[in-house]
Amino acid sequence: MLKPDGTLAYHDSAAGVFFNRYVLPMLQYRDSSNDELRNKFQSLTPASSVEVWTDLPGVTLAAFPYLEKKHQLGVLVVAAKGNNFKLSEDVVRVCSRLGLDGIWLNQQADELPAYSDEQITRQARLVLSMVRDQVRLASMEEELDSLSGQLANTYEELSLIYQLSSGMKINLRANDFFKQACLDVMEVMSMRGMGVALRADTVHATDPVLYGALSLPPGQVHRLSAELMNILGQRKSPLLHPTSRNRRIPFCPRSWAPWS
Repeated sequence: MLKPDGTLAYHDSAAGVFFNRYVLPMLQYRDSSNDELRNKFQSLTPASSVEVWTDLPGVTLAAFPYLEKKHQLGVLVVAAKGNNFKLSEDVVRVCSRLGLDGIWLNQQADELPAYSDEQITRQARLVLSMVRDQVRLASMEEELDSLSGQLANTYEELSLIYQLSSGMKINLRANDFFKQACLDVMEVMSMRGMGVALRADTVHATDPVLYGALSLPPGQVHRLSAELMNILGQRKSPLLHPTSRNRRIPFCPRSWAPWS
């Protein structure tokens, strides 16, 4: 696997010594002799099909673009011993540059099957099909995980609504109901704190109260409640109120965002 710039991303470490000691170093080696091959790799686009090249001495390469969600992430290369592999001057020159014994390399190559252009093209298309299947499966697993998360969140929300509605009893005091409601909401939504303030003109007057790990001095709680009631009283719809951006409430901590 090559990155879009032609550098090696990863390779099959289980490949034989012929590939790890001879082919792989040639792909990694940077000099003028590799520029043409590197340019070929970089010329592949998402629309490219399998390309076969014999730029490396005694080696046949088949390359194709690696895509995820129609975005090219790199190039996959399948390498094989070519039909023309022998201890030619080019192979001996590469062995000298890599510090390999030419006779030893020839012995390693004798144990491998040789591939023609047509044969390695078939192998590359098989790999391409397998890669596409894996990418498709990974995408389906990702969608399934996302759907499972959405279902879990929906279940928690429905369960919360059921808990809140179950707590609405005629003989239950408002303070007790709102306390339990706040505790339930904090648990489901992973909130550090939650408060309740009731308008005195619609219900029996009660002091505003905070639950959870967050706290404010009693005086600030009353001032915050009064200011929010004044602001929210001018609206007819629910409001998520960013208090940290409201200059009228300078004493409210920035981490707070009360809602009503």
